[in-house]
Amino acid sequence: MVTNADAGLRWLARATPDVEEARAAFQRIVVHGHRADAVIGSVRAIFKKNVTTKTEFDINELIWEALALMRTDLRRHRISIEAESNERLPRVSGDQVQLQQVLLNLITNAIDAMAQENGARVLRVRSTVCESDSVMVSVEDTGRGIEPAHIEHIFSPHFTTKFRGMGLGLSICRSIIEEHGGRLRAAPNNLRGAAFQFVLPANSSLPVDHPGEALHSPSGLTRRA
Repeated sequence: MVTNADAGLRWLARATPDVEEARAAFQRIVVHGHRADAVIGSVRAIFKKNVTTKTEFDINELIWEALALMRTDLRRHRISIEAESNERLPRVSGDQVQLQQVLLNLITNAIDAMAQENGARVLRVRSTVCESDSVMVSVEDTGRGIEPAHIEHIFSPHFTTKFRGMGLGLSICRSIIEEHGGRLRAAPNNLRGAAFQFVLPANSSLPVDHPGEALHSPSGLTRRA
């Protein structure tokens, strides 16, 4: 939101102000402001045990939206994206705001883990059917990885390996997934880095129907189906 505000002010401060570009920047602030309000309200509902807003949706759409929201940070740190989506996934039911926040947190952690690393920086996000009646989403990075001694504690409240971390992000993520009847785990990536996976119960055994271009990747992202 601050970045868009700065951009809007710069467009207006030009010798010939570009009102259209400024308007677009300020409209993005409105969108992100509403989203921030929804996220805060949704997280508060977790702790207050309120009834959350649950809908049936396609997890692939949630993945593409999360990647689109993080596009600027991914480009800034020169991270390549490999997104593999199973287009025959069954639908899931849940609070989309909460579940997208889980994805955004996992992607943000992956970016932080790779930001200071040399070599290839690759974020891999996959969706697949798990155990025939569940959907699994994996977020894998090529960052510094997880110390074996930290695996058992990484989801504990207030445990963090970040200098300025509060140790609440992954704890909240696990709470959200478990509230949806799923599970969240972490493990070392095959070659380098870390892999986080969450599994959610499918709403039915029927596959998602993708007519035409119902599922598409944001501009600049690599999609593998």
